[in-house]
Amino acid sequence: MYQLRIIDTIPDFDVWRRAFDRYEPVRVDNGVLAYRVMRSVTDPTEVTIELDFADVAHSRAYVGILEKIWSTSGARNVSDAHSTPTIHEVMVDKTIDPATSEMAGSK
Repeated sequence: MYQLRIIDTIPDFDVWRRAFDRYEPVRVDNGVLAYRVMRSVTDPTEVTIELDFADVAHSRAYVGILEKIWSTSGARNVSDAHSTPTIHEVMVDKTIDPATSEMAGSK
């Protein structure tokens, strides 16, 4: 799995979120398998977006889609800045279940 990560600086999360949600069909049609939106607890104007893809080709292609989206006046109105998108190969992805973990409550 590959992850595309972007950090946005935004003036208003609710306005940004509505704009982000309008692009759900674009994400579906272009290979996004899952995504996370995180807001910094120390700087509420900073939002990190992680988009998961099955292969690196789809994640690279999506960067071009983002650049087109970001060039629109609508995107410029809801976001002050975007980091350079970075692509990461996911090497470990594990969810810990404390109820079944040997370390949880072990003696």
